[in-house]
Amino acid sequence: MSYSSQEDDVVWLPDIIGPIYKRPSTSLREILNAHRDDKCTRTMATFVPDELIYEHDLTKKNFRNFTSVMALFNVTRFFNFYKQHVSAENGGSYALFATLNSYMRIIIEEVYGSQGDLLKFSQDGLLIAWKVNKDEFISSMVYHVILCVQRIQEIIASVKNDIPVAKLDIVISAGEVTFSVIGDDNGRRFIIGGPPIEDLKYAKRICLPGDLVLSSSAWEHCAPSQYEYVIKDSSNVKIIKVLGPPVEPLINSNAVTAVESASVHADSVIEASSLTSMYSDMSLDSGVQYQARVSVIDALRRRLGSSLKTYMLQPIFTRVEDDESLKYLSEVRQISMVSISVIPTKCTVSELISLVDQLFISLQRIVLENFGYICTVNLYEKDISFYVVYGIRNYSEEDVGNISDNAILCATMVMREMKRIASVKTILIGISTGIAFCGIVGHTVRKQYMIFGTPTFKATSLMMISFDKISCDYDTIINSTLDKKSFRSRGIKVLRRFGKCHVYEYMFTYPKPETLTDLKYCYPILDRYQEVEYFKDILDDIGVPGRIYSGLLIEGSERSGKSRLLDAFVTIVKNRQIKLVQLSLHPSYAEKAYAVLYYMFLQLFDAEDFTTIEDRERVLLNTVSEILEPDDLCYLNAIMRVKFPLSEEYCNDTDWRRHKRTIEVFEHILNEVVGRVCILLDDVQHMDLLSWQFLSSALNNHNVILVMTMLEPVSWDNLSQVEAGICQDKRLMNRTLQGIDPKYLAAFACQFLNVIAIPKGLEKILKQRSRNVIGWCEVFLMSALQVNALALTTISPTDVDNYDLVYPDGSLIVKIPAYLTPEEAAPPLHWTQMSAIDVCIPSDKHRGFVETNRDITGLRIDMYNRMNSYEQDFIKCAASLGDIFLRSMVDTAMLNSAPLYTSKGKSVAEMIRLRILECAMIQRKDFHADESVYYVLKYRKTFSDMHHLVTCECTSSRIFAKTTLPSYAYCKVLEFTISSNRKLFYEILSPHEKKDYHTKAVSILEKNARKCNTCGRGSFFMLRTKELTPQPSAEMLHKISLAMQRRGTFRSKYDRRRSIYAESVTDADRRRESVNIRRISILPVYTDDTDDYADLSQDNDNSSDVPRKTKRSTHGSEARHDISWDNRLKEFTFIDYRNCRCMQVINYLFWAMHHHIVNSMDVGKLVKFMMEYSAGLITTAQPIYATKFLASTTTSINVIKVKEKLDLETVDLIANKGKTLILMGDAYIDYGNYSQAKKFYLEAMGLRCELPQSTKAICYNTVFEKMRYKMLGLPDYTTSQDTEETAAQRMELAVYFQRLAMVTMVRVIYLFIKSFKHVTRCSRRNSQLQNERKMAKFCILQSLRAAFETAGGFLEKGRIYLTAIQIFRHFQNLDMIHPLEKSMLMVVKEKTSWKYPEEVIIVAQVYQTVYENRIRLGELLDGIDIGVRICKICNHLHFNKVKLAILPSLIQILMWTKHVYEAVDLLYELYYLSKEDTDYSAITWYYALCMEFLLDASMILESYEKCFDFYTNVIEYKSRTCVLRDPESLTRLTTCLVIWQLRMNMIVTDVFVKDVDDYLKDITYDKFSQICNCIKGLESYLLILKRRINIRRSNDLFDRVKNAHTIIKYLSEASQYTPFVKPFLYLLQSYMELLRGRKTASQSYIKKSQNWASLQENKLILAWVEQNKRTWEESNYNNMAHYWVEHIGSNNGIRWQEIHNFGVNAWSTILYPFPVPVSNF
Repeated sequence: MSYSSQEDDVVWLPDIIGPIYKRPSTSLREILNAHRDDKCTRTMATFVPDELIYEHDLTKKNFRNFTSVMALFNVTRFFNFYKQHVSAENGGSYALFATLNSYMRIIIEEVYGSQGDLLKFSQDGLLIAWKVNKDEFISSMVYHVILCVQRIQEIIASVKNDIPVAKLDIVISAGEVTFSVIGDDNGRRFIIGGPPIEDLKYAKRICLPGDLVLSSSAWEHCAPSQYEYVIKDSSNVKIIKVLGPPVEPLINSNAVTAVESASVHADSVIEASSLTSMYSDMSLDSGVQYQARVSVIDALRRRLGSSLKTYMLQPIFTRVEDDESLKYLSEVRQISMVSISVIPTKCTVSELISLVDQLFISLQRIVLENFGYICTVNLYEKDISFYVVYGIRNYSEEDVGNISDNAILCATMVMREMKRIASVKTILIGISTGIAFCGIVGHTVRKQYMIFGTPTFKATSLMMISFDKISCDYDTIINSTLDKKSFRSRGIKVLRRFGKCHVYEYMFTYPKPETLTDLKYCYPILDRYQEVEYFKDILDDIGVPGRIYSGLLIEGSERSGKSRLLDAFVTIVKNRQIKLVQLSLHPSYAEKAYAVLYYMFLQLFDAEDFTTIEDRERVLLNTVSEILEPDDLCYLNAIMRVKFPLSEEYCNDTDWRRHKRTIEVFEHILNEVVGRVCILLDDVQHMDLLSWQFLSSALNNHNVILVMTMLEPVSWDNLSQVEAGICQDKRLMNRTLQGIDPKYLAAFACQFLNVIAIPKGLEKILKQRSRNVIGWCEVFLMSALQVNALALTTISPTDVDNYDLVYPDGSLIVKIPAYLTPEEAAPPLHWTQMSAIDVCIPSDKHRGFVETNRDITGLRIDMYNRMNSYEQDFIKCAASLGDIFLRSMVDTAMLNSAPLYTSKGKSVAEMIRLRILECAMIQRKDFHADESVYYVLKYRKTFSDMHHLVTCECTSSRIFAKTTLPSYAYCKVLEFTISSNRKLFYEILSPHEKKDYHTKAVSILEKNARKCNTCGRGSFFMLRTKELTPQPSAEMLHKISLAMQRRGTFRSKYDRRRSIYAESVTDADRRRESVNIRRISILPVYTDDTDDYADLSQDNDNSSDVPRKTKRSTHGSEARHDISWDNRLKEFTFIDYRNCRCMQVINYLFWAMHHHIVNSMDVGKLVKFMMEYSAGLITTAQPIYATKFLASTTTSINVIKVKEKLDLETVDLIANKGKTLILMGDAYIDYGNYSQAKKFYLEAMGLRCELPQSTKAICYNTVFEKMRYKMLGLPDYTTSQDTEETAAQRMELAVYFQRLAMVTMVRVIYLFIKSFKHVTRCSRRNSQLQNERKMAKFCILQSLRAAFETAGGFLEKGRIYLTAIQIFRHFQNLDMIHPLEKSMLMVVKEKTSWKYPEEVIIVAQVYQTVYENRIRLGELLDGIDIGVRICKICNHLHFNKVKLAILPSLIQILMWTKHVYEAVDLLYELYYLSKEDTDYSAITWYYALCMEFLLDASMILESYEKCFDFYTNVIEYKSRTCVLRDPESLTRLTTCLVIWQLRMNMIVTDVFVKDVDDYLKDITYDKFSQICNCIKGLESYLLILKRRINIRRSNDLFDRVKNAHTIIKYLSEASQYTPFVKPFLYLLQSYMELLRGRKTASQSYIKKSQNWASLQENKLILAWVEQNKRTWEESNYNNMAHYWVEHIGSNNGIRWQEIHNFGVNAWSTILYPFPVPVSNF
């Protein structure tokens, strides 16, 4: 048998079937099986090195030592080529593996040609050995290797490729190495160790790209005079050039050469000549002949197939065993990579290999249990390295489950198991999830299945910073189903070879024993048994209609036990397995509408960990999509802080009708989704009014129990509306808490002090003086601890007689599990049965006394007076910061802040010891290490401090703590245990001290008062800045102006960018902008005067359909390798909008900052803060509070101005007022109140200019602007002589016009809808509609003119451009888009500094419009280039919104242009990305496109049955809400399914057949997917028509004809503006004419289709036309006409990978031809 480059191509030769005749007893089946086994053995042998094949026993573990010259080829730069092939860039996976194999072919051929052996493959290096025989000298072999590797370097450097050549650096060592097999029958690997391996590892660190470095072990065998070299360090030498051959020492004459030595292993029975001929054609390139490895022949001779199986990865072995081609393994997949590095203790080589074997066996057992693979084991990278991968093929998704969960579980088990193994010093584990490239890399004679990409490199980088930790990236977290609280942020770290990245640590690595100093244990509740029984009675009636009480209201004074009672209720509810919502209300809740309801819904939907708007939308759609209509989802926007599209009904409703409808939706959700629920709310005096109105309606639901606590009102006259409503509600049982029974006071003191006995004197004082008030007891005990009147000690039960103590009931003072009630807990041991007991005794070292006749306030004042001066300053400063504060803030704000380890540490320790303060992290352990300030106000895990813990749960830091201080002395986040204590300490401050502390707090907080780190820490509201650049000369300006006139665009490299919405620019930025820098664009800029489709656009005025060949843009090749832009994107590697935490910043940090700014009375900062805060509220979907805050703060500012007699500049006053009005309008836009928004925009406009009042004036100005726009284009800002102030005002005006145009366009849309519904008022509405249209056009043209004639303002220009494109598309003014597009692209090109991710997002959105325009015009290849670049930007920023929007269309046009591998790569990427989509749109698109590939391209990716099952199992049981983001995906899927049924002559599912109105509803010329759906719908109608023609007496024949003509008519009109339609339309029209028997017209249309397809390079249509022309020819019978039905329809077609190599004619033979009807109509 002989082989070619295609491994599956077999040529049968007589030597294979010859044994049949030689041995008559041997059957043909046996011969075929033997041949198959031999083929499997030969293939598997190419995956292992010669050294393993020559092993005597491949299953035996023995340490075999031999001398060799070792070389390590650093191929990291080769595998880094993947970055240029992500998201189908530069040819995708196919081109990547072709490039890699071209380099690997050079290396492998040279290595094996020089008698070397490739031992190990990895993405970091190739480990190669040249074995030194006994009769050889090491010096000769070293010289031989140096020549070989230099030759390899020269050949690789000479390779010409599209991608820049990567330099290959090589290190060489020599000496004795040890080779051994590791593993067991479940899987085996081999390992190489020894001093040469260590030398390679150290030499690699100093080796630069392109270097050849010899370690000392190799250099000592070289003659320095024979080389030109450089000494790198004491152990390594760089070889520059070989000067001459080495001096050969004499050797014995009977010595054999290396080739003869290798041939000894070959069997003498097999002739070498025949073996060589058998493998002479084995190469990845068909044109390269290469002699086979002799070891492969030896493997065949020794029948090593069964032994080699254990060395194969399962995907490889499965393919080999099934006799399938290995080239089909090349693909992109989502994987989870676990990188493990084990640092051993010092040991010998044999001990090290034995340790590796032990670790490998343990790891393999764990990995196989979790459906993973160990892909790499080596010693030459980082200590002992293991790479485990989850998600590669050979396991179904149902069996594997979640790959990220499996990876984390594996890492946890590995950490536990390997820590138990002796000689293991440290373990480092990194986990990363993402899209990776999988496939065969190498040569036919030596290859490896490689998995590499972003997750593999990132996992390795994460591993390097994870000493005894499990670190992962956010992709792993978002893909995992584990609770997010299991992960703790380690902040932003700089990863090697990756850049900045958010790193997370998996916390639950080691199971910690539960202790009594944990929240899982608490003290039993004291007294309050009657209230508990009342609650149980109410809970018993849950679900009972007509119940008496729907809830319980508990009132009481502060520290009366209200919160502790709620904690007891929590245990009861959980034990009854009723859904529980528990929430401690904060004063900030009272300010925001629906605040309480928002946090309640987060708990009801298990969405507390979801911080982004998209996450909450996804949760809502998964939860309520089955019960709510799509138009009703927007009623949840205000409650859940999401941004569902506003329905027409919502926008037309008044605020009251919206409120009532929202309550109806709320009640519907409670009834249908939530079920039985118990809601526990603490401190409801902080509840907002709207939340109470909703909860009041919920009380009517018999499945809801509401329990609330509230401070007992001092007077009914001072009650708020919420408090009055709650107190007067008769559905609530009202209970007022009084003091506790005196018999429980001793038990309370024991709980407070964490002891089991107190002095009798103390009990007596508590009973006599406390009046049974818990608050007085707490303060008295604090005072006693302060004066050291009490000592906490541990004594033996035998020593109790020495003290006069009181021992309360043991069941009251021993902690029990929090999930048990006191009745359920086991009786505790009596104190006499304990070995030691904690007690409180009188102290003999007291520093004073406590007056027992003082009230609570008096005791607190005495406590303050007893503090030293530093403690007083500390506690006052802390009180001014709030109930919860960061210690670092106190250190900064205090005037006399002391060092951490002296009085400061003592003061904190003293405050915690006295129970004045406590560690806030006890209740809030889940926080980000670098941003804990955002989470300090997060709700507590329990309502009360029932644990009385005196400890600290802050993350440990490396501080040199004094042993004399307790650990909690260094607590980082502190909290006042009693709010009234903080209020008292705050009131002690003088007014100027309060103002000073608040001012300092503002200066501290404003550093973090920005967007979160994952969003780039930019401003929510961009303020105006001045950017200074040197002024160009008049001559230079004239030259620039002339150059731009020739190009037809307006730009200058000396642009002065000014904006009211731009971040401040530093001096360094100004200097950088002033330098004459070569500017490289992100994407190509279209600056040609002639449009590529200018000729086609003329077809609008005539009936000519003849396409004209035009010159295609060549920007793709120019921008293919824009390294400059790649480097810019690397700066944003840490940006991840999926992990946005801006909501926490707004809710917590900004709220605290607002409090401090108001009290600091700084008007300037208050104005800036008002804008920043309101912009943040709008960004985080809180527009209602934004309007309220803007209005109230504006009033406050005016009051302060009058009070302080401040006078601000008029210019700033106008600018600030305009910004405030704009923000008000933006908030009302988000809320859906467009009339109010327009009012504010008009008022802002009035600050800068006057609008024309009459319709005629508007029309005149609009026509004038259009004429100037078409004749002159956009203005040239380089000729503007405006001052900076004038330019800034003009940009402000442009923004005002843009906002007004935007809101006017929205009003046009809703007026247009109303005009159809209210026919009686149609004329009046039409007039209003026309006026609004004119206003929108006028405003956007004015905005464009004002913006583009002003320098700077990139963000503003981008937003104005996007609004203009939207308006032009809506009004079908598509001819105005292209000139505007050119100008905007020039603005992008001129921008040199990209500092903020918002700018890059604007670029992505700009290019999205360019991409959509290109594909609309049929410029498919240009569209592909732009679309791939958009994906690249979105990948870096994790901005999935734009990427998901373009992927379906990009995949389609890739297939149209026959970019098969790129299309499939993106299709799989769409599948994996669908998990992050807000609904089912992306996954529906995946199955729809799979069906489209199956129908149009004959590519089988998913079968019809699987696509149909997806529809029936997922979509059919959901409402239309499941594809709310992109409903066209569902239309495409159902249309493709019905086309399949028609082609296969199956019964058509009625629901799949869409009506014409479904296809044409709300369609516009810019909606690519909807127009494509019309094309597919037309195809389905024609196939139905063909079926009806063949069925005699069909009743609906003419209806079908009418439907087809309706779609054809629309597509004909659309084709004038969307030329991409023409190839499809003409082909289908040709078939329509064929059905009607008009062959001449049919041929004419099919010719037009072919011409337009050729012009647009639409190879799919070219192939389809060819197949149909062939089939419709009556004279020639097409024997391939039924191939699609017979093979593709039965999932038995050729592999889709083969289509890549097909030409158009070959491809056409397997496509589906439209069948010729039996008769015509």
